[in-house]
Amino acid sequence: TPDAPHDAQAYELYLRANQLARDWDHIAEARDVYQQCVALDSQFAPAWAGLGRCQRVLGKYFELADAARDAERSFERAQTLNPELPVLHKYYAQLECDAGRAVDAMRRLLRRAAAAVDPEHFAGLVHACRYAGLLEASVAAHEEARRLDPTIPTSVTNTYQMLGDYEQILRFTEAEDADG
Repeated sequence: TPDAPHDAQAYELYLRANQLARDWDHIAEARDVYQQCVALDSQFAPAWAGLGRCQRVLGKYFELADAARDAERSFERAQTLNPELPVLHKYYAQLECDAGRAVDAMRRLLRRAAAAVDPEHFAGLVHACRYAGLLEASVAAHEEARRLDPTIPTSVTNTYQMLGDYEQILRFTEAEDADG
């Protein structure tokens, strides 16, 4: 399947890249490791999605030239391999929001969530709803994502910040620190 690597070394690289991508100080290194992964297994859709996320982050926050275009291509490749991959839709929604298409991202994620309940869809909705100005819906999406998977990361602290709910941010970050 496109969600399973065909090469053990590619899978090892994918896991290493996932770990690196959790730390913004290592996002460029994560991108490089994902690139090694897809070079070994060009049919591994989750690795293409992870690569697209790193490229998007590097383009948005570190202003690397052509990164948004590269991210779009990586997401397109992942979608060609597996159009049903939930994490792809979460990451792609972030790129859509950056491009001013938050409502489109939100609609797509809502359709996907209705067809296949997955915490990744709701984690993507946290971001898209916030960008669409639907802050309460963003919090509700976070709550549903966490109901489905108590460990899934979301960007809800940004939503709480926009709501001015600093006590909730403290409670949330304290709970996150206690968990892990």
